Amino acid sequence: AAGIEKEWAHIVNEFTGLGSPFAGRVIKVADENYYKELGTKTGYPIGAIAYKFSNKSGITKVKEITWQVSRLGKLTPVVELEPVDISKITIRRATAHNLDFVKSKGIMPGADIVIERAGDVIPKVISCVKSNIYDVLSFIPEKCPSCNHILFTEGVDLCCPNDNCPDRLRENLNFIASTLGIDEFGDGV
Repeated sequence: AAGIEKEWAHIVNEFTGLGSPFAGRVIKVADENYYKELGTKTGYPIGAIAYKFSNKSGITKVKEITWQVSRLGKLTPVVELEPVDISKITIRRATAHNLDFVKSKGIMPGADIVIERAGDVIPKVISCVKSNIYDVLSFIPEKCPSCNHILFTEGVDLCCPNDNCPDRLRENLNFIASTLGIDEFGDGV
């Protein structure tokens, strides 16, 4: 591993110049027989190791938080951002996972947040530069954005209890279509 660490800067530069995003490199024992002999530990090969490239990040401002309703009624907050360029890609939105994540990071409209491209691909909220939890709580919806039903919390999630919520019904149809192998399914024209 010491030899790999010495060459790491060269490896990073080599892949950076290729123009495609890479999360890292896997280094594997070259001798196939020895690789097999080493076996696995808790399901992972002993003869291989993954080295991750550092993620690229930037600071931007939250424009608003929109909420998407899943087929099971869980609301996922989506952070709409002032556009920020990170590694030649313009980021305009990122998921905030769930209600608890929004509260713990202090995410709210107007807040400055740190965004990074996890694995140099997926936009991810890392932290909020400055926020006030009481202000954050004022931006959390009390009613479903789709059906206007009163929401409830379940663990870390905000949920819509209405089985007839239009967004839940649409997401259920999308799930059924994908389960049946239907590639193209969408709103009628």
